[in-house]
Amino acid sequence: MARLTTLVWLKWRLWWNGLRGGAMAVDTAVAVVIAILGTVVSLALAFGIGAVVHLGLRDGDPTAGTVGLQIFFWVLAFLAVIVPVVFGMGESSLPLSRLAMYPVSRRGIYGLSVAASVFSANHLFWYPILVAVTFTALFVDRVPVGPWSLVVGAFMLVVFVWCHTARLVVQRVMGRRSVRELAALIGLVVVVTVSLVPAIFQSQLKEEGAGVFTLPGWLLAAGQAIASVFPSSIAAEGLNAAINSDTSTFAFSLVWLTLWFGAGTFLGYRLLVSALFEGGASSGGRRPVTAKRPGRSVGRFGVDRLRWVPLPVRAIAAKELHYLMRSTTGKFNIAIMPVFVIVVALVVTRDFGHSILGIESASLVFVGTMVYASMFSNNFLFNSYSWERAGIRTFFVCPVSTREVVLGKNFGVWLYNLVLFVLCIVTFCVVAGPPPLAVFATGVLAFVASLLLFTIAGNFVSASFPVARDISKISNSPSQTGVLASFALLAINLVLIGVPVFVTSLMGVAWIQPLVLVVLIAIEFCLYRLMLPAASRLVEERCESLVEAATAAL
Repeated sequence: MARLTTLVWLKWRLWWNGLRGGAMAVDTAVAVVIAILGTVVSLALAFGIGAVVHLGLRDGDPTAGTVGLQIFFWVLAFLAVIVPVVFGMGESSLPLSRLAMYPVSRRGIYGLSVAASVFSANHLFWYPILVAVTFTALFVDRVPVGPWSLVVGAFMLVVFVWCHTARLVVQRVMGRRSVRELAALIGLVVVVTVSLVPAIFQSQLKEEGAGVFTLPGWLLAAGQAIASVFPSSIAAEGLNAAINSDTSTFAFSLVWLTLWFGAGTFLGYRLLVSALFEGGASSGGRRPVTAKRPGRSVGRFGVDRLRWVPLPVRAIAAKELHYLMRSTTGKFNIAIMPVFVIVVALVVTRDFGHSILGIESASLVFVGTMVYASMFSNNFLFNSYSWERAGIRTFFVCPVSTREVVLGKNFGVWLYNLVLFVLCIVTFCVVAGPPPLAVFATGVLAFVASLLLFTIAGNFVSASFPVARDISKISNSPSQTGVLASFALLAINLVLIGVPVFVTSLMGVAWIQPLVLVVLIAIEFCLYRLMLPAASRLVEERCESLVEAATAAL
């Protein structure tokens, strides 16, 4: 306990001392804002789930009580185990590789690692749900305090252990970069696609008047049988048995939770020992870098054919485009774009009907789709130096101006967005049919206007708040300031693009929309030209911070 307290105090002290730096202070202020928003969402979930469980138990209906408890435990398991792994928030907050050099036993290191995860931010998100449900449930006379405490306590131990173990399993399986990239890409595409399939079928069935979309009986029965052996269902069944005075089922549930805890502890301990002491791959090794033919990156994707672009800008753009196209996030954007457009075309358009306030819904949906598609590359625009690693030093020693560096990076992202743009247009036209010419022009110009605005802001955010990222990971988000700036610029886009489009449509002069957007693009382009020197100077002033962030250990 003393070691854990010391480590927590040290982490807090380093964070407090870092607030003296300007960039750190701003980023921390943004983190506070995001934490407040997360707290609001967490409290809302706590209130909703607490109300469901309380009403289900109070009414005495066995089905309602079981459903409420199932929702409670499955939500906790999802937030505590699945979400941290999927979104990359399950990284260890302790320097385990360094602890291995000190006289701390292997079991001690494992215990410290699990205990430290109790204080991680992703767990703090679901603690209010646990407290709220426990508080409201214990007000029901039928709920025994002792069995509730035993089951919830055992379930929490299982959750903490398996969250830690799941992170180690993912790191071990994803030891090779190629496996990491392929698994992350396929997994996310499948998850997103499968999650949207019911909405597509539901909308299709409603339109055809075929009733409500339901799963086949055999598939539903199989899913229930599989879910019943997981800790969430076991805990819910155990509490339901305690409420109904079924002692044998309650004891059986505790035994199953104990077995889950033991299995998670054994597997996690073996993975940790293998990673730290037996040469196992916990974070993934890198393949040796092989020599490449000189000038290969310049010739990629035909960028070298753009003779009207200066050679340094062309070279940096080709390198940037190469990074984007080989990154897991970049591949995921390309793979998921058709799915996103299909859902919009089939679901959103049908839900809106034929018109919105007299305006053709397909036209507004197409323009909105184009604006949203321009945001797929925001994590690149707001963190453009994240993947450079040690290569970022080249920008400051080569005979290339920082203005050309910034312009080349922007140009590379624009070329990447051109790929997304073509995918979006082709998919929408195939699924929903080509829009009218005026609507098509408005959507294209809206895409360009939105991308220019994000680029202008991203040049300053990238240099001010750089964050090191792994090119093979799916969690390549920018800094917390970049995330907040992205949402703010989305609101600005709604005003600059959405308001003129909506107003001119209501007035019956939709033909003027392309002219309005052309004026907006011209203003943004002039602003980009004016701000480019300032963004270049900022890169020079922040060169040390950029190098430090890009070369930081991931």
